[in-house]
Amino acid sequence: MDNLLPRPVNDRRRKTLTKYSALALLVYHIPIIAAYIAIYFGLAQFGVREMTYVYVSIFPFYITVLAMVQLKDQITIRFIKIMLYVQVVGSVFFMTEAFYVMHDLRHLTLIACMLALIFVFIQSSMLISFITLAVVALDYLGVSYVSDRYLGQNGNFGKDMLSIMIFLPVSSFIAYMCGILQKQHREIKKTNDKLKTTYSELESYNQRMLESIHYAEMIQRSLLPGIDRMKTESPESLIIWMPKDIVGGDIFYTCTYPGKTIIALMDCTGHGVPGAFLTLIAYTEIRKIILDQACYGPSDILMRLNKAMKNVLHKHSAKQTNDGLDAAILDVDHANCTIRYSGAQIPLYYVENGEATEIKGDKQSIGYYDSDLAHIFSQHTFTLKRGSCIYMKTDGYTDQLGGEKKLRFGTRRFKQMILDIHSAPFSLQRREIIRSLSDYKKEYEQMDDITVIGFRI
Repeated sequence: MDNLLPRPVNDRRRKTLTKYSALALLVYHIPIIAAYIAIYFGLAQFGVREMTYVYVSIFPFYITVLAMVQLKDQITIRFIKIMLYVQVVGSVFFMTEAFYVMHDLRHLTLIACMLALIFVFIQSSMLISFITLAVVALDYLGVSYVSDRYLGQNGNFGKDMLSIMIFLPVSSFIAYMCGILQKQHREIKKTNDKLKTTYSELESYNQRMLESIHYAEMIQRSLLPGIDRMKTESPESLIIWMPKDIVGGDIFYTCTYPGKTIIALMDCTGHGVPGAFLTLIAYTEIRKIILDQACYGPSDILMRLNKAMKNVLHKHSAKQTNDGLDAAILDVDHANCTIRYSGAQIPLYYVENGEATEIKGDKQSIGYYDSDLAHIFSQHTFTLKRGSCIYMKTDGYTDQLGGEKKLRFGTRRFKQMILDIHSAPFSLQRREIIRSLSDYKKEYEQMDDITVIGFRI
């Protein structure tokens, strides 16, 4: 039972063998039909009875072959070869019979021979193909010589020699090409088998990798403070976190202390897994600065974060990578509606009195080789009216390409959007911010990680 072929393999072999056998039977109809046409127009010296004998011998033979193929349980390679050899021997017999009966038009049979032999060439080795060709050529010339010289047929041996001189080179070329195609087919099949194996291995590896990345996503999401913490001090607020890949290089952090809230937004180098690793470092360092060192001033936080990131990322002198981040720090005094802000490349936006205002961050990033440890980040302090809205975003939103001309979404469009929606509830604002970006980028893929934070004073 262990040696039984799988059903799909067995069915495929049976179908292929049946197809080739049926085609071979159809090929033998070509000279027979031509012979009957020649008889009808008086071009042949043989009659209908002689051709009927030939047809009656061919048809039952192939019907028997087809029945054997259908009744055989296991279509093994050995069985296929046996059927091939049986058909070759039978073909030689039928050819001999046709050569004799169609004496003056026997060259028509060579055409059918050439077509029938193609099936032999496709299924056999090149050696078997050339041996079969030699047998057919010798059989043709032998029947021609004996029939014309000893059996009284009015053939033309010289003409038959010329037919063979044409038949052999053409058939040999076809046999050679079939041999090459067979070799290429075997190589392609072998390559396909290797590709299937490689694909299966890659699929398994990819699945394991995706499982790991999804687990990393769960870890990264667990670090994010979530909307609930912001809603404690700012009931009307929104957070949009859209990594380009499963995990991303954007991260934010919030911390509350008596009467105030610190909001930090960070955009680390790259996206995907490399960016996600950097967010873990940035998150750890900013927690140390705010919680362990009790540092609450936005400018001071950025300076300390710059020093900490450079120390962690580049503590060896050799330049292997040049990674860092952009950041913005907000310190919100809810009682007095006072805002303290410092930015490293990431701007702050607020809407008050029907006007959208942008405060740009310093043109100094954090943690890179060329980041200046002595740089003192500008700290902006201002008071807003109650009901005013504040927004921060990473550059992934405004750098997104889209529109008819594949241009950036842009800061101007972003400012106009928040001006249009700032009076709406933040649940609706969140949907509108996402919808506006989606409508703009259309079929273009997301360019970078995107994070947007907004709240109402």
